[in-house]
Amino acid sequence: MRLKLDHFSIADIWFLVPFSVLLFFLALTTTFYYSLFAGYYYIRLLWLCFLILFVRELFFIGKVNLNELLGLALILLVSYFSLYKFQRDEMMTILFVAYAMRTVDYKKVVKVSIIILSLVLIVTVIGAYAGAIQNYLEVTTSRTRYYLGFRYSLFGTALFFNICALIIYDRKNNISPYTLIGLMLINLFLYSKTDSRLSFILTCLLIITSCVFKFNYDKIKNANWIYYICIGSFIFALIFSFWITLKYSENSSFLVSLDNKFGGRLHLGQNALEDYGVNLFGQNIKYIGNGLDISGIKNTWDKYNYVDNFYIHYTQLYGLFFIVGLSLFITKLQVKIKRKKDIYLAIILLFFAVHGIVDDLMLTIYYNMFFISTTYLMNGQLEKDKLLSIIKIVFLVLILLLFGIRMSYTL
Repeated sequence: MRLKLDHFSIADIWFLVPFSVLLFFLALTTTFYYSLFAGYYYIRLLWLCFLILFVRELFFIGKVNLNELLGLALILLVSYFSLYKFQRDEMMTILFVAYAMRTVDYKKVVKVSIIILSLVLIVTVIGAYAGAIQNYLEVTTSRTRYYLGFRYSLFGTALFFNICALIIYDRKNNISPYTLIGLMLINLFLYSKTDSRLSFILTCLLIITSCVFKFNYDKIKNANWIYYICIGSFIFALIFSFWITLKYSENSSFLVSLDNKFGGRLHLGQNALEDYGVNLFGQNIKYIGNGLDISGIKNTWDKYNYVDNFYIHYTQLYGLFFIVGLSLFITKLQVKIKRKKDIYLAIILLFFAVHGIVDDLMLTIYYNMFFISTTYLMNGQLEKDKLLSIIKIVFLVLILLLFGIRMSYTL
C-alpha cells in the first residue's frame, strides 16, 4: 500500500523535491543570479539531488528489469564523464531525470515545472528592473535588446516558450481564453524588450494553435494527417537544416535574404560545417556566441562561431550516433502518441522540432520539458515493445561510447 499526501505518494515527493531544486538552479544558471551560487557548493547541490533520486530508486521503486538496471549504470557513467570531464550537464541531467521520472505521473511533473520555471522568469525580470541583478542593454544599428536579467536576450524568451507549452499541455482544451490572452501579452512584453523575433513568432503560433484546438478539439483529435506530419517532423527538420545550410551560397539573392532574416544562421552553420565537420562520436568544440559570462562580460577577443541550429550544433558536439538515436526516440514517441490520440503532445513536439531549426536551446530541461517525456513514455507509461527496449539500450550505449572516446582523447 502506498501512502499518499494530497494525491502525491511518498515516492512522488522523493522525485519532485530534488527535481524542483535541480530545475530551479539549472534555470538560474542562465541568469545573472548565477554569480551568487556558482562554484563548489552548487556542484555539490546537484550531486545531492542526484543522490536523492538514486536512493529513491533503491527504496521506493519495486521491480526493476535488467534493461533498467543497465540503463541506470550507463547514465551514472555518462553523468560522471559529462560533468567532471567535459563540464556539460545538459546530457547528464536529461538522461538521469528522465530515467527517474519513468515511475511518476508526467502530469504532476508538468504542474511542478510550470511553477518552478515561472518563478525563475518572474524573479529574474523583477530582479533586473529592481537593480538586484544586471539588466544588460545591447544597442546596434538595427536593434535594441534588453536581456532582462538573463545572460543573453534569447534565454528569457526560450524559457517562456517552454512555460507556454507546459501550460497549454496541462490545460489542453480546458484552457481559458483569459489564460491565452495573458500568455500572448507576456509574449508581446518579452518581444518588445528583447526583440527576439523568431521565438516571438513561434510562441504566437503555439498560442493560436491552442486556441484553434480549444474550439475544434473533437475533430482535430482524430485527424490522422496531423499525426503523420508530426511523426516525421524531427527527421524532416534535421534533414532540412543540413540541406539548406549546405546549399547556402552568396550567389543566391534568395538565400542571402533568408540568411539575413534568420540572423546569419545559414552562413554561420555552413562555416561551422566547413571548419569542424561532423563525425560519429562528436568533438570538443568551443562555440563563441553573444552570451555573457556571470559577470556580464561578452567574449570579444575570440572569433564568433556559434551555431544556433539545434541539429547542426549537437550533431557536431555529440556526433551522428547521438542525433540518429534521438531521431529514433522522438519518431517512435510520435507513433505512440498517435495511438494514444494525444494531439497536444504531438503538436508541441512538432513545434519544438521546428524551433530547433532556428534555436539550439532545446536539449536542457528548463528550455524543453518535452524531450524528457520521450524516455518517460518509453519506460512503461505507454505500452512496451521490444523495439523500444532495443532503441533505449543502443541509445545509452552510444552515448557512453561517445563520452568514453572523448575522455580518452583528454588523457
